Parts: sequence; structure tokens; C-alpha cells
Amino acid sequence: MPPEAPLRGFHVWKWRASYSFYSGRSVPNLESVEAFQRYWQSSEEVFVVVERSLLDEARNVMGEIPPLEWRETGSNAAYLFSNRQEPE
Repeated sequence: MPPEAPLRGFHVWKWRASYSFYSGRSVPNLESVEAFQRYWQSSEEVFVVVERSLLDEARNVMGEIPPLEWRETGSNAAYLFSNRQEPE
């Protein structure tokens, strides 16, 4: 993903410094489904990190698209999605 592309996290955490640390950028939080819907419907390409516990809730907004990337993080997993992906 381009370094200047918008990146947000879907409201799993209050403060997850590792996302900012490893991405080298700020990762603001989308704290509601409504905020996620507005962000996802942007006319520009946007990216979102969703943790496993909220994947079903996020799919209600994004549909059944495959993640661009995903990583296991201990007992959890984090998935990266873009609003310009094609459904499966």
C-alpha cells in the first residue's frame, strides 16, 4: 500500500502502538460501524486493519472480500483490506 494512502483501524483497541510502530505512521481508530461505513465509502482508495474478533462485523460493511495481507499476532490475527478490492 502506498505510504500516503489513508489507513485506519476498526475499533478493536484503544491504543495499539505496535500498528503505528511497525507501519511507521499513525493508524487512527474507527470507533463505530457508522464511522467505518463513511470511511469505507470514500471516493479514494482507503485501507483498514481489522482484528479477528471483529471480522464478521467488518464484513457487514465491506462484504466478502479477501484480505490484502494478514498476520497472526499471538492468539489473534490482523487483516488488511482496501475498499478497491474485488469480492471473492
